[in-house]
Amino acid sequence: MRIARALLLSSLAVLGCGTAQATPRAAPAAERAEDADDGTIPVVWRVERAGALALRLDGPLVLADDGAEVVLLDAASGAVRARATPPPRANGFDDQPRASLLAGRLVAEAEPGALVVCDAAGAEAWRVRCLGPSFDACRVRAVATAGALVVATGRTLALVAHDITSGAERWRHEPDSGLSWSHGALAADGARVYASSYGTHALVALDAQTGALVWQAECDAAYGPGMGRGPGDCMGLSSDGRRVAAIAVSGSEVLVLDAATGASEQHLFGRDLGFATLVAVLAGDALVLGGLASAEAGAVAVVDLATGAVRWTIRTPEPVRSVVARGDVVWARGIYGTLWRLDARDGAVSARWGLRGGGQVHADADRLVLDDGAHAIMIDPAGRRARTRRSASPASPRSRPRTARARPGSACASATRS
Repeated sequence: MRIARALLLSSLAVLGCGTAQATPRAAPAAERAEDADDGTIPVVWRVERAGALALRLDGPLVLADDGAEVVLLDAASGAVRARATPPPRANGFDDQPRASLLAGRLVAEAEPGALVVCDAAGAEAWRVRCLGPSFDACRVRAVATAGALVVATGRTLALVAHDITSGAERWRHEPDSGLSWSHGALAADGARVYASSYGTHALVALDAQTGALVWQAECDAAYGPGMGRGPGDCMGLSSDGRRVAAIAVSGSEVLVLDAATGASEQHLFGRDLGFATLVAVLAGDALVLGGLASAEAGAVAVVDLATGAVRWTIRTPEPVRSVVARGDVVWARGIYGTLWRLDARDGAVSARWGLRGGGQVHADADRLVLDDGAHAIMIDPAGRRARTRRSASPASPRSRPRTARARPGSACASATRS
């Protein structure tokens, strides 16, 4: 996050974004974002020491990485289901996620140069070599699609699909010379895998079943003040099966492409939006954007994908790191922890919670999971439940009988009673 923010701060001059500017079709409550009344957050459960680095919600499971260990939590109760302890890093990327939750599997760094795949019970299913051991420990570079786990490798510069259950190789995409997927962006839907190549500006779509190249495009971006524009890397990708949204590395532009053909549908410029984009989420016929309007201010905007017009923009008193759109509600999370609930139709603020740092928020259907830098928290977005169920702290007497059992040499562990 620190690296991304530094890049975006440097791009503000490109966008002409200093202090907050006038925004087109501003929501009625836009000027009141920082003045919204704090409500009582409807907590379902809260787990201490979880979620500072990474948080994921996938069906019945929640993954939380607090920097000390990675845990799988029961989404209904917050109980610990499994644990993993990735090795320490030596390359300065200790603030980057070390694990992810994909198709009910925990994918975590296991040893220098390898990722381990654990099942929901914490048992190691298989592992894959992704980087040469002499280089460094792996960064988690994987997505799940069509029953396969697609891993971006650093040693062979290939994208490799493994059967999600057995680990057997399904297909391998060997790119053209010079393309590297190990530090780019990855996304997937049921039909295709999308990958951006670090340093070469390429964006490709591969068939999820065969790995065959479907299309290839380039990410356009403004380089910097007085440096013109041209090809640039994509630092963020998302797809809903119909479209792909890609954020240029400077945050100065957002590209929206047809998922099947790669044809350009929209090209949004930061100078028109009035902020640099940190996150872009596709939501039906709209694109929800969150980002950085100045060093200490942010913005959320909704763009009509049919016309490219901005439906509304709201200014926030801190940069926005993550957004989630569900029905008529947009949830936005600031980099200092504030959570806003906005009306998707006009941006009106209906609630605000002043949480601590972290800035992550994830949702599916009727659930919302977030972190405050010290806890993973499940809330009921509809506010139907207002009870708080605190999970025992790892240091508390209640938690001491609970131990982690792992196979020798395995990064996975199940949470069991001793």
